Amino acid sequence: MFVPGWGQLYNGKPLKAFIYAGAQLGYLYAAHVQNNRYHDYQNQGNEEVAEFYKDDRNRLLWWLFGFTLLSMGDAYVDAHLYSFDISDDLSANIAPQIYYDNGGCGVTLTLNLGGH
Repeated sequence: MFVPGWGQLYNGKPLKAFIYAGAQLGYLYAAHVQNNRYHDYQNQGNEEVAEFYKDDRNRLLWWLFGFTLLSMGDAYVDAHLYSFDISDDLSANIAPQIYYDNGGCGVTLTLNLGGH
């Protein structure tokens, strides 16, 4: 959580790591710039402009928080799907069985996916 993109790197997804890290660091830098502007205008006594930069800084921090949650969720899902079988063998076998039991009959269909 504290190192942007680390979860994606750990899961072997370097492009995702680069995108998430870049976005998070970009939001953090933009919030820092807006915070500096806020303090500059506040020190000059221009409260109206200072309030604009403060609101913009807060909005950027909320976006950073949301993007961090998205990054964490993505890394969590990737970690759980890491060992998921994505082999090319996605064949299906259908094996019908007809049976008679106590004067009744029925049909059972068995569907095997992946050949396991």
